Amino acid sequence: MLNKKFCLLMLVMTLVFGMMIAGCDDSGGGEKDTWTVVTSMKQLNGRWRGGYSEEKTNEGITSKTDAEALITITAIDDKTGKLSGTIKTTITFSGNGINEAWPFLKNMLTETSEEEEGIILFFNDAQHSMTATQTYTDDTIILSDMKGAQINQDGTKLKQPATEDSPEIIYKKL
Repeated sequence: MLNKKFCLLMLVMTLVFGMMIAGCDDSGGGEKDTWTVVTSMKQLNGRWRGGYSEEKTNEGITSKTDAEALITITAIDDKTGKLSGTIKTTITFSGNGINEAWPFLKNMLTETSEEEEGIILFFNDAQHSMTATQTYTDDTIILSDMKGAQINQDGTKLKQPATEDSPEIIYKKL
């Protein structure tokens, strides 16, 4: 039916965005951005909004992930800052065998999320979906947490490079 690796991947996708800001670029053309590596927390000062959607299928089960974030970064100095805000991720499962797999998925997502502070889970059994909301209040972040992140020429977009568990993500400054 479902293998454990697939379930862990879904959970990691949920929790990864609890540790990083999430977003996507919805601009419709215009000026091309010039990206440079983030070298100071001061470049990230301000409120940022983003989100992403992704759909994956494994062994007949489809997971649709929607994530959205509204966060504030306050730089203390070039290397340190504070992060506040909320990140909300919803994963909806569908496909052959979902009725049988749902109790297992629910249990696994609950157990793993208990290891992370500040995550509130809501399950919708009728829709086979889980929503995880994580709130941050003045959490300390350091420049190395932003490894690989890039900022555009006017400081209004932040790019997180793709990883094994998430797509490339663009955040917009409010």
